[in-house]
Amino acid sequence: MLSDDAVAAQLQSATTAEELRALLMGEKQSEALKLDNETLSLDVAASDLLTLQALNAARLKEVGAVDAAFVSHVINDTPLNLGQGVWLNDSAEGNLRSAVAVSRAANAFTRDEQPVSLLATVAMADEQPTAVLNRLSKLLLDKKAEHLLKADAATVLALLTSDDAIAEDVLSAEFVVRNEHGLHARPGTMLVNTIKQFSSDITVTNLDGSGKPANGRSLMKVVALGVKKGHRLRFTGAG
Repeated sequence: MLSDDAVAAQLQSATTAEELRALLMGEKQSEALKLDNETLSLDVAASDLLTLQALNAARLKEVGAVDAAFVSHVINDTPLNLGQGVWLNDSAEGNLRSAVAVSRAANAFTRDEQPVSLLATVAMADEQPTAVLNRLSKLLLDKKAEHLLKADAATVLALLTSDDAIAEDVLSAEFVVRNEHGLHARPGTMLVNTIKQFSSDITVTNLDGSGKPANGRSLMKVVALGVKKGHRLRFTGAG
């Protein structure tokens, strides 16, 4: 349970002994934020916002994050223009689980003479999406939205789920797993022990899995990547 980022965040923010007890006993766990390859759509053949709205709504519905009321609202209401080609929408109704769906058009188009490249749709059942929105806001304030508009799937996910994704001293490399049984406990332990020899912050991303970066120093998170033979791993180091 303690390897769950959502629970770890709740433990840090707990203010009473009862809250701590409930979390540690597993009584108050909320599902971790859903933002991975299942809710990400890149290079969409779209020439209008409605296509992106419908696609994001469908993605969120498929993963059980929203109900029909949410879908109806986000399809019928005009998203908010955040600038730099990025748009955002959500709904006060029908949020079943915190999740974020992102769709990016293959080619930018315009809506009311404003550029449209990417739409993020947020289902907010708790406070978890706030961190994603903060990262998105920072990218826009720093005039770095183009990172989202040009990156591959793994990098888009890293930009929205990690605070270190656009550090200047980041290096990354990709490798194909040749081990017959993938990355189970024993090779996983060897990998984590190797990573711990470096002072850099290193993440591991299974490009053929969820696409979300995992802390390379955590054996539980590395094993949870579900790496099988033939999967592509991206290692990213900062610092």
